[in-house]
Amino acid sequence: MSARLLARRASRFSLGLVLVGILATSRADACRCIPRPFADYFHDADEVVIARLVDVRPVSPEEGDVLDLSLDFELVEAPYRTWIARKEPLRRGERVTYVTSSSSASCGLETGLGTIYVLFARAQDLVAGPLGVYSCDGSRPAFVSDAGSSQDFVDVPARFVVSRLESEQALDVLRQVAAREPRPDDPTSETFLGLLDLQALAHGGVVVVRAAPDAAAEEIARIDSYDGLVTREVDYEVPAAVVTARTNGWFRIRLASGDLGWVAPQEAGTWFPYDELLPRRLAYLNRHWDGFVWPDPGAGLPARSPRHGSTDRAEYAIDVHEATRLAGSLWFRIDVLSENPCEGGDPRPELSGWVPAYGADG
Repeated sequence: MSARLLARRASRFSLGLVLVGILATSRADACRCIPRPFADYFHDADEVVIARLVDVRPVSPEEGDVLDLSLDFELVEAPYRTWIARKEPLRRGERVTYVTSSSSASCGLETGLGTIYVLFARAQDLVAGPLGVYSCDGSRPAFVSDAGSSQDFVDVPARFVVSRLESEQALDVLRQVAAREPRPDDPTSETFLGLLDLQALAHGGVVVVRAAPDAAAEEIARIDSYDGLVTREVDYEVPAAVVTARTNGWFRIRLASGDLGWVAPQEAGTWFPYDELLPRRLAYLNRHWDGFVWPDPGAGLPARSPRHGSTDRAEYAIDVHEATRLAGSLWFRIDVLSENPCEGGDPRPELSGWVPAYGADG
């Protein structure tokens, strides 16, 4: 690694060490770090996973650098935090590559094939490539293994690591609930607000889409069928336009091209707001669901679905019973079903409670 990156890594552990004299500038010095609370490791990480080491390969070092190792891991569980740069969420059983140092004196992990680790991975923003996993960032064997015994954290015994990870992830989700909630009066919103029936399309007519919510604004499209729009079913095989914003009777909709435009009040038919669409209907949680169901909206100890993050499931069938708002954020009371009723079988509720209306993908 470059000297700049080593200095940056060292600086993570330099706070509170002023009495030592100077800041560490090498990886060896950086590894002389004071153990920190579990929550600090979690919140400083870009990605948090429990994974099994399946392969180790040397990486050619830059001149003067310590040899790095490329580590291939297989996820034992769905991630507890996913790197924001990933385009798709990681799934249980998926392989992911991280890097570490070959020297434990340089913060490298002690490697043992088949060992299961808890990994607090961090982006190396001065070096292109995989995330880094180092002992000073909290990464370590999660269970007794060939790479050594599992190690307690200063405030969390090793046997409670999984439950603490779930708690930290659940707190993460709650922190994000308000941020994910769209403002209905925000004309720049691109988040789902509800569905709109366009009367003209049901009668062979044309809908004019404009660049702004103004009758004098530029016309950007003329739509003569729902094929020209991004839609969802408002009823069985009955499409309606996806709406992302509303203002003064105008609706912002998304075209099939991905562009966004505005439909005038006189073009609009029935409006189906999100909180009225789902109750008493079959719906689905998509792959961005965090896996948690709360006993009350935003309160209580959440349960995590054991099927969450499985590689064979891109969505989860649910029955939606009611909707409510807490501090302005929309929540649904649901049953997560064991099977998809549309695929036969005998679906039964396997998890019940409340979920926030908006996930990581909006």
